[in-house]
Amino acid sequence: MKKAILQVTILISILLFSIHISFGQNELVFKGSIIDGNDKTALPFAHLNIINDLNGTTTDENGDFEINYSEGDSISISYLGYEDVVVIPSQEISDRTISLFPLSNELPEIVVGSISAEEMVRLAIENHSDNIPYKEFNSRSYYHEMGKATQDGKDLIKGNEAVFISHYPAPLDTTKQNQHRLVLHEETIVNNPVDITFITESKKLKKMEAKVEEEKAQSPESENDVASSGPESILGLYNVIKLAFLDTLNFDRLSFNYAPSSRYQGRDINVIEFKSIKKINGFTDFEGKIYIENENYAFVSLEYVEKAKIPKILQPLIAMKIGFKIKNIKNVVTLNNQEHQGKWYPKNIIKESSLVAFKNGLFSKNIRADFYGKEILNIDKIDLEQPSQIIKSEEYNSKVLYSEQIYNHENLDWSQINRIGNVIK
Repeated sequence: MKKAILQVTILISILLFSIHISFGQNELVFKGSIIDGNDKTALPFAHLNIINDLNGTTTDENGDFEINYSEGDSISISYLGYEDVVVIPSQEISDRTISLFPLSNELPEIVVGSISAEEMVRLAIENHSDNIPYKEFNSRSYYHEMGKATQDGKDLIKGNEAVFISHYPAPLDTTKQNQHRLVLHEETIVNNPVDITFITESKKLKKMEAKVEEEKAQSPESENDVASSGPESILGLYNVIKLAFLDTLNFDRLSFNYAPSSRYQGRDINVIEFKSIKKINGFTDFEGKIYIENENYAFVSLEYVEKAKIPKILQPLIAMKIGFKIKNIKNVVTLNNQEHQGKWYPKNIIKESSLVAFKNGLFSKNIRADFYGKEILNIDKIDLEQPSQIIKSEEYNSKVLYSEQIYNHENLDWSQINRIGNVIK
Protein backbone atom coordinates (compact mmCIF):
# COMPACT_ATOMS: atom_id res chain seq x y z
CA MET A 1 0.00 0.00 0.00
CA LYS A 2 2.79 2.41 0.89
CA LYS A 3 4.46 1.63 -2.41
CA ALA A 4 1.25 2.52 -4.21
CA ILE A 5 1.35 6.07 -2.79
CA LEU A 6 4.62 6.82 -4.51
CA GLN A 7 3.45 5.11 -7.69
CA VAL A 8 0.34 7.26 -7.84
CA THR A 9 2.26 10.50 -7.32
CA ILE A 10 4.74 9.43 -9.99
CA LEU A 11 1.75 8.77 -12.27
CA ILE A 12 1.13 12.52 -12.27
CA SER A 13 4.30 13.13 -14.24
CA ILE A 14 3.75 10.17 -16.55
CA LEU A 15 0.32 11.34 -17.42
CA LEU A 16 1.59 14.81 -18.28
CA PHE A 17 4.22 14.38 -20.30
CA SER A 18 32.24 3.18 -11.15
CA ILE A 19 34.99 3.61 -11.17
CA HIS A 20 34.75 5.56 -7.97
CA ILE A 21 35.02 9.29 -7.60
CA SER A 22 36.86 10.60 -4.59
CA PHE A 23 35.39 13.75 -3.10
CA GLY A 24 37.34 15.30 -0.25
CA GLN A 25 35.79 14.86 3.17
CA ASN A 26 35.69 18.14 5.10
CA GLU A 27 36.05 18.04 8.83
CA LEU A 28 34.40 21.39 9.58
CA VAL A 29 30.69 22.17 9.49
CA PHE A 30 29.14 25.63 9.08
CA LYS A 31 25.42 25.93 9.69
CA GLY A 32 22.83 28.63 10.14
CA SER A 33 19.97 30.32 8.32
CA ILE A 34 19.51 32.88 5.54
CA ILE A 35 16.90 35.60 5.98
CA ASP A 36 15.65 38.74 4.26
CA GLY A 37 17.49 41.61 5.91
CA ASN A 38 14.40 43.83 5.88
CA ASP A 39 11.44 41.74 6.98
CA LYS A 40 13.47 38.88 8.55
CA THR A 41 11.60 36.18 6.61
CA ALA A 42 13.42 32.99 5.62
CA LEU A 43 14.90 32.68 2.12
CA PRO A 44 14.34 29.10 0.93
CA PHE A 45 16.68 27.52 -1.64
CA ALA A 46 19.32 30.24 -1.45
CA HIS A 47 22.65 29.08 -2.89
CA LEU A 48 25.85 28.68 -0.87
CA ASN A 49 29.04 27.87 -2.76
CA ILE A 50 32.64 27.46 -1.71
CA ILE A 51 34.47 30.18 -3.68
CA ASN A 52 36.72 28.83 -6.46
CA ASP A 53 35.11 25.44 -6.06
CA LEU A 54 32.02 23.62 -7.30
CA ASN A 55 31.02 22.44 -3.85
CA GLY A 56 28.00 23.97 -2.18
CA THR A 57 24.52 23.52 -0.84
CA THR A 58 21.07 25.10 -0.74
CA THR A 59 18.96 26.34 2.14
CA ASP A 60 15.85 24.34 2.92
CA GLU A 61 12.28 25.63 2.94
CA ASN A 62 12.91 27.28 6.33
CA GLY A 63 16.06 29.05 5.13
CA ASP A 64 18.32 26.74 7.15
CA PHE A 65 21.57 25.31 5.82
CA GLU A 66 24.49 23.11 6.77
CA ILE A 67 27.64 23.00 4.67
CA ASN A 68 31.00 21.24 5.03
CA TYR A 69 34.09 23.38 4.49
CA SER A 70 37.85 23.43 4.97
CA GLU A 71 39.81 25.94 6.98
CA GLY A 72 40.47 29.08 4.90
CA ASP A 73 37.42 28.64 2.67
CA SER A 74 35.15 31.56 1.82
CA ILE A 75 31.48 30.97 1.06
CA SER A 76 29.47 32.96 -1.47
CA ILE A 77 25.74 33.26 -0.78
CA SER A 78 23.37 34.26 -3.56
CA TYR A 79 19.64 34.56 -4.12
CA LEU A 80 17.86 35.92 -7.18
CA GLY A 81 16.93 39.56 -6.65
CA TYR A 82 19.24 40.00 -3.65
CA GLU A 83 22.75 41.32 -3.15
CA ASP A 84 25.40 38.59 -2.97
CA VAL A 85 27.24 38.11 0.32
CA VAL A 86 30.60 36.47 1.02
CA VAL A 87 31.24 35.05 4.49
CA ILE A 88 34.27 33.41 6.09
CA PRO A 89 33.11 30.62 8.43
CA SER A 90 34.93 30.03 11.66
CA GLN A 91 34.92 27.39 14.35
CA GLU A 92 34.17 30.06 16.93
CA ILE A 93 30.93 31.03 15.15
CA SER A 94 29.63 27.79 13.70
CA ASP A 95 25.92 28.68 13.73
CA ARG A 96 24.89 32.00 12.19
CA THR A 97 21.92 33.92 10.86
CA ILE A 98 22.92 35.71 7.67
CA SER A 99 20.90 38.57 6.19
CA LEU A 100 20.58 39.22 2.46
CA PHE A 101 19.17 42.51 1.26
CA PRO A 102 16.99 43.01 -1.84
CA LEU A 103 18.58 44.81 -4.75
CA SER A 104 18.01 48.55 -4.73
CA ASN A 105 14.87 49.83 -6.41
CA GLU A 106 17.22 52.11 -8.32
CA LEU A 107 18.80 49.15 -10.12
CA PRO A 108 19.04 50.31 -13.75
CA GLU A 109 16.97 48.39 -16.26
CA ILE A 110 18.88 46.23 -18.71
CA VAL A 111 18.90 47.82 -22.13
CA VAL A 112 17.70 45.22 -24.61
CA GLY A 113 16.99 47.58 -27.50
CA SER A 114 14.18 46.47 -29.74
CA ILE A 115 14.27 42.84 -28.59
CA SER A 116 10.87 41.72 -27.38
CA ALA A 117 10.44 39.37 -24.45
CA GLU A 118 9.55 36.54 -26.83
CA GLU A 119 12.65 37.23 -28.94
CA MET A 120 14.77 37.12 -25.77
CA VAL A 121 13.40 33.66 -25.00
CA ARG A 122 14.10 32.55 -28.57
CA LEU A 123 17.69 33.76 -28.23
CA ALA A 124 18.07 31.69 -25.05
CA ILE A 125 16.74 28.63 -26.87
CA GLU A 126 19.08 29.20 -29.83
CA ASN A 127 22.10 29.58 -27.52
CA HIS A 128 21.15 26.76 -25.13
CA SER A 129 23.59 24.21 -26.56
CA ASP A 130 26.45 26.72 -26.20
CA ASN A 131 25.64 27.45 -22.58
CA ILE A 132 25.38 23.95 -21.11
CA PRO A 133 28.36 21.60 -20.68
CA TYR A 134 29.35 19.42 -23.61
CA LYS A 135 32.05 17.47 -21.76
CA GLU A 136 31.44 14.63 -19.34
CA PHE A 137 31.40 15.30 -15.62
CA ASN A 138 30.59 13.60 -12.33
CA SER A 139 28.58 14.85 -9.39
CA ARG A 140 27.39 14.07 -5.90
CA SER A 141 23.75 14.88 -5.26
CA TYR A 142 21.17 14.77 -2.51
CA TYR A 143 17.75 13.46 -3.51
CA HIS A 144 14.49 13.46 -1.55
CA GLU A 145 11.12 12.13 -2.71
CA MET A 146 7.86 11.86 -0.84
CA GLY A 147 4.27 10.90 -1.52
CA LYS A 148 1.19 11.65 0.53
CA ALA A 149 -2.37 10.42 0.18
CA THR A 150 -5.18 12.02 2.17
CA GLN A 151 -8.67 10.57 2.52
CA ASP A 152 -11.31 11.41 5.11
CA GLY A 153 -8.78 13.44 7.06
CA LYS A 154 -6.32 10.54 7.27
CA ASP A 155 -2.83 10.66 5.78
CA LEU A 156 -0.47 8.04 4.48
CA ILE A 157 2.99 9.46 3.88
CA LYS A 158 6.18 7.84 2.70
CA GLY A 159 9.47 9.28 1.52
CA ASN A 160 13.04 8.42 0.67
CA GLU A 161 16.26 10.37 1.20
CA ALA A 162 19.29 9.36 -0.81
CA VAL A 163 22.75 10.39 -1.95
CA PHE A 164 24.00 9.54 -5.42
CA ILE A 165 27.32 9.64 -7.23
CA SER A 166 26.52 10.30 -10.89
CA HIS A 167 28.27 10.33 -14.24
CA TYR A 168 27.01 12.52 -17.08
CA PRO A 169 28.72 11.31 -20.28
CA ALA A 170 27.50 14.08 -22.59
CA PRO A 171 24.64 16.40 -21.56
CA LEU A 172 24.01 17.41 -25.18
CA ASP A 173 23.82 13.82 -26.44
CA THR A 174 20.50 12.38 -25.32
CA THR A 175 21.44 8.96 -26.74
CA LYS A 176 23.97 8.52 -23.94
CA GLN A 177 22.43 7.58 -20.61
CA ASN A 178 23.36 9.23 -17.33
CA GLN A 179 24.66 6.79 -14.73
CA HIS A 180 24.00 6.88 -10.99
CA ARG A 181 25.32 4.93 -8.00
CA LEU A 182 23.40 4.94 -4.72
CA VAL A 183 25.63 5.77 -1.76
CA LEU A 184 23.26 6.47 1.14
CA HIS A 185 19.57 5.86 1.74
CA GLU A 186 17.09 6.54 4.50
CA GLU A 187 13.37 5.84 4.44
CA THR A 188 10.97 8.38 5.92
CA ILE A 189 7.55 7.45 7.27
CA VAL A 190 6.06 10.48 8.95
CA ASN A 191 3.22 8.73 10.72
CA ASN A 192 1.83 5.28 11.26
CA PRO A 193 0.30 4.04 8.01
CA VAL A 194 -3.48 4.12 7.99
CA ASP A 195 -5.86 2.44 5.64
CA ILE A 196 -6.61 4.56 2.62
CA THR A 197 -9.63 2.68 1.30
CA PHE A 198 -9.28 4.45 -2.01
CA ILE A 199 -6.10 2.47 -2.60
CA THR A 200 -6.87 -0.74 -0.73
CA GLU A 201 -10.18 -1.10 -2.59
CA SER A 202 -8.73 -0.27 -6.00
CA LYS A 203 -8.37 -3.69 -7.62
CA LYS A 204 -6.94 -2.18 -10.79
CA LEU A 205 -4.23 -0.33 -8.87
CA LYS A 206 -3.31 -3.59 -7.15
CA LYS A 207 -3.14 -5.32 -10.52
CA MET A 208 -0.89 -2.54 -11.84
CA GLU A 209 1.42 -2.93 -8.85
CA ALA A 210 1.47 -6.72 -9.27
CA LYS A 211 2.29 -6.31 -12.96
CA VAL A 212 5.19 -3.99 -12.12
CA GLU A 213 6.52 -6.52 -9.61
CA GLU A 214 6.23 -9.29 -12.21
CA GLU A 215 8.10 -7.23 -14.80
CA LYS A 216 10.80 -6.42 -12.26
CA ALA A 217 11.27 -10.12 -11.53
CA GLN A 218 11.47 -10.99 -15.22
CA SER A 219 13.72 -8.14 -16.29
CA PRO A 220 15.24 -6.29 -13.32
CA GLU A 221 18.00 -4.78 -15.44
CA SER A 222 15.82 -3.32 -18.18
CA GLU A 223 17.26 -0.06 -19.53
CA ASN A 224 14.25 1.05 -21.53
CA ASP A 225 11.90 1.97 -18.70
CA VAL A 226 11.19 5.49 -17.48
CA ALA A 227 12.71 6.04 -14.06
CA SER A 228 9.99 6.02 -11.43
CA SER A 229 12.24 7.42 -8.70
CA GLY A 230 15.78 8.65 -8.24
CA PRO A 231 17.65 11.43 -10.07
CA GLU A 232 16.50 10.56 -13.60
CA SER A 233 12.83 11.04 -12.69
CA ILE A 234 13.47 14.77 -12.30
CA LEU A 235 16.70 15.48 -14.22
CA GLY A 236 14.84 15.61 -17.53
CA LEU A 237 13.67 19.09 -16.52
CA TYR A 238 17.28 20.34 -16.86
CA ASN A 239 16.97 20.10 -20.65
CA VAL A 240 14.61 23.06 -20.60
CA ILE A 241 14.09 23.34 -24.34
CA LYS A 242 12.10 20.10 -24.15
CA LEU A 243 9.49 21.79 -21.93
CA ALA A 244 6.19 22.45 -23.69
CA PHE A 245 6.19 26.21 -23.00
CA LEU A 246 9.70 26.52 -24.52
CA ASP A 247 8.69 24.72 -27.70
CA THR A 248 8.57 27.53 -30.26
CA LEU A 249 5.69 25.77 -32.01
CA ASN A 250 3.58 26.63 -28.95
CA PHE A 251 4.55 30.30 -28.74
CA ASP A 252 1.31 31.41 -30.38
CA ARG A 253 -0.45 30.02 -27.30
CA LEU A 254 1.66 32.01 -24.82
CA SER A 255 2.28 35.62 -23.88
CA PHE A 256 5.74 36.87 -22.86
CA ASN A 257 6.44 40.12 -21.02
CA TYR A 258 9.44 41.70 -19.34
CA ALA A 259 9.40 41.97 -15.54
CA PRO A 260 11.87 44.16 -13.60
CA SER A 261 15.41 42.95 -14.23
CA SER A 262 17.52 41.33 -11.54
CA ARG A 263 21.06 40.26 -10.70
CA TYR A 264 22.52 36.92 -9.71
CA GLN A 265 26.12 36.16 -8.78
CA GLY A 266 27.17 39.52 -10.20
CA ARG A 267 25.41 39.02 -13.53
CA ASP A 268 22.59 41.03 -15.09
CA ILE A 269 19.48 38.90 -15.46
CA ASN A 270 16.48 39.44 -17.73
CA VAL A 271 13.27 38.37 -16.04
CA ILE A 272 10.45 37.32 -18.35
CA GLU A 273 6.95 36.46 -17.23
CA PHE A 274 4.93 34.09 -19.38
CA LYS A 275 1.38 32.81 -19.35
CA SER A 276 -0.83 30.60 -21.49
CA ILE A 277 -3.44 32.40 -23.56
CA LYS A 278 -4.61 29.11 -25.06
CA LYS A 279 -4.25 25.59 -23.70
CA ILE A 280 -1.22 23.66 -24.89
CA ASN A 281 -1.93 20.15 -26.15
CA GLY A 282 -5.59 20.88 -25.61
CA PHE A 283 -5.60 20.61 -21.80
CA THR A 284 -2.52 22.26 -20.21
CA ASP A 285 -1.95 25.82 -18.96
CA PHE A 286 1.42 27.28 -17.94
CA GLU A 287 2.41 30.37 -16.00
CA GLY A 288 5.74 31.44 -14.56
CA LYS A 289 9.04 33.30 -14.88
CA ILE A 290 12.16 32.71 -16.97
CA TYR A 291 15.50 34.15 -15.84
CA ILE A 292 17.96 34.69 -18.70
CA GLU A 293 21.55 35.88 -18.32
CA ASN A 294 22.00 39.08 -20.30
CA GLU A 295 25.41 38.49 -21.86
CA ASN A 296 25.22 34.95 -23.23
CA TYR A 297 21.44 34.39 -23.05
CA ALA A 298 21.79 31.41 -20.72
CA PHE A 299 18.84 29.97 -18.81
CA VAL A 300 19.69 30.73 -15.18
CA SER A 301 16.43 29.77 -13.50
CA LEU A 302 12.85 28.75 -14.22
CA GLU A 303 9.80 28.98 -11.98
CA TYR A 304 6.48 27.78 -13.33
CA VAL A 305 3.11 26.28 -12.55
CA GLU A 306 1.56 23.69 -14.87
CA LYS A 307 -2.14 22.88 -14.61
CA ALA A 308 -3.89 20.23 -16.61
CA LYS A 309 -7.56 19.51 -17.07
CA ILE A 310 -8.26 16.06 -18.45
CA PRO A 311 -10.90 16.29 -21.20
CA LYS A 312 -14.14 14.55 -20.32
CA ILE A 313 -13.78 12.27 -23.32
CA LEU A 314 -10.56 10.84 -21.82
CA GLN A 315 -11.82 10.36 -18.26
CA PRO A 316 -13.56 7.03 -19.00
CA LEU A 317 -10.37 5.72 -20.64
CA ILE A 318 -8.31 6.66 -17.59
CA ALA A 319 -10.88 5.12 -15.28
CA MET A 320 -10.76 1.87 -17.27
CA LYS A 321 -6.97 1.85 -17.05
CA ILE A 322 -6.39 2.68 -13.37
CA GLY A 323 -9.80 2.26 -11.79
CA PHE A 324 -10.60 5.87 -10.92
CA LYS A 325 -10.92 9.36 -12.40
CA ILE A 326 -8.54 12.24 -11.79
CA LYS A 327 -8.79 16.02 -11.75
CA ASN A 328 -6.98 19.15 -10.55
CA ILE A 329 -3.60 18.02 -11.87
CA LYS A 330 -0.91 20.53 -10.94
CA ASN A 331 2.88 20.71 -11.07
CA VAL A 332 4.95 23.47 -9.45
CA VAL A 333 8.58 23.51 -10.59
CA THR A 334 11.68 25.52 -9.69
CA LEU A 335 14.94 24.89 -11.54
CA ASN A 336 18.21 26.67 -10.71
CA ASN A 337 21.50 26.40 -12.57
CA GLN A 338 25.06 27.25 -11.52
CA GLU A 339 27.81 28.70 -13.72
CA HIS A 340 31.38 27.46 -13.97
CA GLN A 341 33.90 28.39 -16.66
CA GLY A 342 31.20 29.79 -18.92
CA LYS A 343 28.89 26.76 -18.74
CA TRP A 344 25.69 26.37 -16.72
CA TYR A 345 25.35 23.15 -14.72
CA PRO A 346 22.25 21.98 -12.82
CA LYS A 347 22.19 23.14 -9.20
CA ASN A 348 18.82 22.11 -7.85
CA ILE A 349 15.40 21.09 -9.09
CA ILE A 350 12.27 21.14 -6.95
CA LYS A 351 9.02 19.66 -8.24
CA GLU A 352 5.70 19.47 -6.43
CA SER A 353 2.79 17.54 -7.95
CA SER A 354 -0.79 17.14 -6.85
CA LEU A 355 -4.08 15.71 -8.08
CA VAL A 356 -7.46 14.58 -6.86
CA ALA A 357 -8.63 11.04 -7.58
CA PHE A 358 -12.22 9.96 -7.16
CA LYS A 359 -14.71 7.17 -7.76
CA ASN A 360 -18.44 7.74 -7.92
CA GLY A 361 -20.27 4.82 -6.37
CA LEU A 362 -23.59 3.71 -7.85
CA PHE A 363 -24.64 1.69 -4.80
CA SER A 364 -22.01 2.94 -2.34
CA LYS A 365 -20.67 6.27 -1.17
CA ASN A 366 -18.39 8.34 -3.38
CA ILE A 367 -14.69 8.04 -2.59
CA ARG A 368 -12.12 10.83 -2.95
CA ALA A 369 -8.41 11.00 -2.18
CA ASP A 370 -5.94 13.87 -2.53
CA PHE A 371 -2.45 12.97 -3.68
CA TYR A 372 0.63 15.12 -3.23
CA GLY A 373 4.20 14.37 -4.25
CA LYS A 374 7.47 16.25 -4.01
CA GLU A 375 10.97 15.68 -5.33
CA ILE A 376 14.12 17.64 -4.58
CA LEU A 377 17.46 17.10 -6.31
CA ASN A 378 20.39 19.19 -5.11
CA ILE A 379 23.82 18.80 -6.68
CA ASP A 380 26.38 19.85 -4.08
CA LYS A 381 29.62 18.63 -5.69
CA ILE A 382 30.78 18.53 -9.31
CA ASP A 383 33.97 16.87 -10.57
CA LEU A 384 35.24 18.11 -13.94
CA GLU A 385 38.85 17.02 -13.55
CA GLN A 386 38.57 13.23 -13.37
CA PRO A 387 35.08 12.18 -14.47
CA SER A 388 34.63 8.43 -14.68
CA GLN A 389 31.85 6.00 -15.46
CA ILE A 390 29.88 4.08 -12.88
CA ILE A 391 30.59 0.35 -12.79
CA LYS A 392 27.78 -1.35 -14.69
CA SER A 393 26.91 -3.77 -11.89
CA GLU A 394 26.59 -0.86 -9.45
CA GLU A 395 24.31 1.38 -11.51
CA TYR A 396 21.14 2.49 -9.74
CA ASN A 397 17.98 0.76 -10.95
CA SER A 398 14.69 2.44 -10.06
CA LYS A 399 12.96 -0.96 -10.15
CA VAL A 400 15.11 -2.38 -7.38
CA LEU A 401 14.69 -1.55 -3.69
CA TYR A 402 16.98 1.20 -2.46
CA SER A 403 18.29 -1.02 0.34
CA GLU A 404 19.43 -3.68 -2.14
CA GLN A 405 21.74 -1.48 -4.21
CA ILE A 406 23.88 0.67 -1.92
CA TYR A 407 27.56 0.93 -2.87
CA ASN A 408 29.20 3.33 -0.44
CA HIS A 409 32.85 3.08 -1.47
CA GLU A 410 33.50 6.58 -0.13
CA ASN A 411 32.41 5.51 3.39
CA LEU A 412 30.15 8.54 3.60
CA ASP A 413 27.69 9.05 6.41
CA TRP A 414 24.81 11.49 6.76
CA SER A 415 26.85 13.89 8.91
CA GLN A 416 28.92 14.66 5.80
CA ILE A 417 25.92 15.44 3.61
CA ASN A 418 24.29 18.82 3.11
CA ARG A 419 20.69 17.77 3.66
CA ILE A 420 18.01 20.11 2.38
CA GLY A 421 15.55 19.33 5.18
CA ASN A 422 12.10 17.88 5.54
CA VAL A 423 10.06 17.99 2.34
CA ILE A 424 6.82 16.86 3.94
CA LYS A 425 4.03 19.40 3.83
